[in-house]
Amino acid sequence: MKTIAFLPISLLLFACASSDDLSGGRTLDCSSGQALEVRAGIDQQGFERGGATSGAIVFIVEVANNSHEDITVERLGVKSRRFEGGAFQDAYKTVNQQIVEGTEHVFEIPTTTFVRLPRRDPQRDPQIDPEEYEFSVLVNLTNGDQYLCHFRATLARR
Repeated sequence: MKTIAFLPISLLLFACASSDDLSGGRTLDCSSGQALEVRAGIDQQGFERGGATSGAIVFIVEVANNSHEDITVERLGVKSRRFEGGAFQDAYKTVNQQIVEGTEHVFEIPTTTFVRLPRRDPQRDPQIDPEEYEFSVLVNLTNGDQYLCHFRATLARR
C-alpha cells in the first residue's frame, strides 16, 4: 500500500473504520488490512478557504484494493452520523471507477454544511472554532458488496 499522497492537503483525521450490517446484502469490514480498505477525512484547505462558512465542504475518501483481483466502485456516499441536526447534507456520487489490485483511488465528495453556532466566545478565542464531524462512508461495488465505515474528524475553523 502506498503512502497517502494527499496528506499534505491537511486531512486532519483518518479514523479506524468499523462496519454495520444495515442492509439485506453483504456488508463487509473495511478496516486496515482487509481486501478493501477505506480511509476518509475532510479537505482542510477547502474548509479554511471558507468552505464551511459558505455552506460547502469536501470529503476525501480513499479506497484501497488490497485484494488479488480488480474491483469497480459503483457508488460512494457520505452520511452524517448525528441523527438530529446533522452537520451536513448527506451526499452520494455514482463513480463506476475501476481500481486495479494492489492500488488505491482517491475520491472527492462535495456536500453542503448546515449553519453552526460557534462553540467558543469569539472575544476570548477569536482564532479557533473547532468543529467535530461524525460521518459514515458507504462504498458500493459492482459485484454487490458494500462497505460501511464510520469516521470522526475534528477541524479548526479559522
